[in-house]
Amino acid sequence: MTYTLTNMTTLGTVRSENITKDAQLFQMPMPESDSIDTIVLDLFGVARTIKIEGIYVPTTNNEFGISGGTWATYTNDQKIRANIEMFIYQLDALVNGVQVSRTYHSDKSGGVYKTGNYKVIIMNENWKHSEGEVNKLDYSIDMQECAEVV
Repeated sequence: MTYTLTNMTTLGTVRSENITKDAQLFQMPMPESDSIDTIVLDLFGVARTIKIEGIYVPTTNNEFGISGGTWATYTNDQKIRANIEMFIYQLDALVNGVQVSRTYHSDKSGGVYKTGNYKVIIMNENWKHSEGEVNKLDYSIDMQECAEVV
């Protein structure tokens, strides 16, 4: 599967993708009555949220285009650490207070009738680095499909 997100050089290995499409119906149960008497209003339109969870395992390759001369002087451990730092930098930059829409692509949600491209805003991102697992970073990104950010 291929997963991409604008401004992320790599997403590593996406382990799960959860897409929810919600009608956001307004429900008004009537006092002293059963559910059959509930009034449901469709006022707000539909929203799609996308959550991906993944793992980034760096290599000793120059994955983020760090200056060639500098890269050549790094030890393998320094190269791995530099790649992890750059991945975190790109991940953190997704939520920066000046949100712009980005393109998220997933082959899984594509299929015959859809391209698998979504215009999204990043709602939040989270990463976790566990002690003893120096060469691995777990992360998640929550996105909201949108037309434009206002």
